Amino acid sequence: MLRCKTQLMKTQKDMQHMIQDRIKKIQDIKHSAELRKIDPALCSPPHTRNWSEISLNTDVSVETLRRALTQLQETLDEKLSQTGILIL
Repeated sequence: MLRCKTQLMKTQKDMQHMIQDRIKKIQDIKHSAELRKIDPALCSPPHTRNWSEISLNTDVSVETLRRALTQLQETLDEKLSQTGILIL
């Protein structure tokens, strides 16, 4: 008898949780629909460019990146040496 009552209580809790989840989903859907009415642009994807037409010379880009990182490292080392912090 106690086991059936416990099982029934668990089932009731599960059902309540399921109902609350459904109510939350309904509220989310209503909210989304309201946003679409207010500003349809919020729900439509932005216009994007066809990037397949773009090409890039990666050798130049890698070298540019290497120079920039080297310069950043030198600047960082200089600033750290001025403050007396040593990085090994």
